[in-house]
This record gives sequence, structure tokens and C-alpha cells, in this order.
Amino acid sequence: TQLRWQRRDSGWVLTLNRLAVSRDGRAWPDARARISYDRSDTSTPPAIDTQISFLRVEDVAAVSAALPQFDGPWRDYFAQAQPHGDAHDVAFNVRSGATQLRYQLHADVLGLTVAPWKLLPGFSGATGLLVADERSGALDVATPGATLELPKVFRGALPLGAVRGR
Repeated sequence: TQLRWQRRDSGWVLTLNRLAVSRDGRAWPDARARISYDRSDTSTPPAIDTQISFLRVEDVAAVSAALPQFDGPWRDYFAQAQPHGDAHDVAFNVRSGATQLRYQLHADVLGLTVAPWKLLPGFSGATGLLVADERSGALDVATPGATLELPKVFRGALPLGAVRGR
């Protein structure tokens, strides 16, 4: 992995090239990542912008669930839903407001699978565009073979063609 860190007047930028990650015997393809921290406006909390060329969803979920700040229902959700699949061209931006965390996520997903949990549906094999922020999210699915699971409503999985939901 090649690492480059640059200090700036209002923060810093970390760039990683040829990022080599392996977990449970599964290696990622070479990835690139860029994380910037900007504190140019000292009257507001810092801004963090992240771009990464590849993420394996189950690896990110496992690391996130192990963090002490990641507690409560989200930890339960990740443990039960067991999300997995790949994400490409991920952009994640975080801004802390005075009373609430603001974020934006944009990623191309491939083979995204999540088991149903409580009242939340599950799905498998979803490939498409994921866009989310602190208010809503949308997954544009454009793949034959993807399925939706609503075990409290239907006995089996429903095949999906093209779907858009929020």
C-alpha cells in the first residue's frame, strides 16, 4: 500500500494507492482511497470527505460493528442482517451539525445481499446505485435475478427486475 499524507492550512488529506486488504481469506482487488478533513470554518464541526474505489460490504460491516461507538440497534441489525456484496466508486461525506450528524453516501453496488431483520425486508443479488443521506436512501436495482424477502408478508422471495425505493 502506498500512503501519502498532506497537511493543509485547514486540515489534511490522506491518499492510499494500491490498498491491499484481505479478510477471512478473501482479498480485495487493488483499491484507491482518499480521505480529507477540513476545518476551514472553525465555527462549525469539521467536514470529512471520503472516496474509495472498492469496498467489500461484509468487511466494513464487521469492522463497524466492532467499534464501541457503534452500539444499540445498528449493531443488532448488522449482526442479524449480515450484509455482504461489493461497492465500487464509493463517496461518503460527513458534516456534523449542532444537533445532528449530516452525511451523504453514493456507491455502485454489486451483489448486495441483506437478510430480513424484524420488520425490515431483506434482498439478495442487488446490483445498482445506492444513494443515501440522513433523511432517506434509494437503491436503484437494475439486475435480473435479484430478490426481495418479506417473510412477514410472503412465503418466498419475490423476483425483482428494475426497482427504485426510498
